[in-house]
Amino acid sequence: MSDALHSEPRAVAPAQALRALGVECTVESRGNLAIVIPAGGERALEDPTVRRAVLAALQSYGFTHAAVEPGDGPPARTTSDVPRS
Repeated sequence: MSDALHSEPRAVAPAQALRALGVECTVESRGNLAIVIPAGGERALEDPTVRRAVLAALQSYGFTHAAVEPGDGPPARTTSDVPRS
């Protein structure tokens, strides 16, 4: 990330960085907390590799914590949703 991006308003540049990673979203800043609000239908954050890249990008902007606001669609299945045999 260039220094020019870091000088933009705190939530704008991180959102652009996440879009560059393939995550369509907006980011709200609450102190050191980044709130990621995915666009409708966005599923990229289901991939653990993408999540790690998102966290690294947000940390580069000084965020120490991140939260994802749930979307409007049906919840994604998690490993706890999978029946155990």
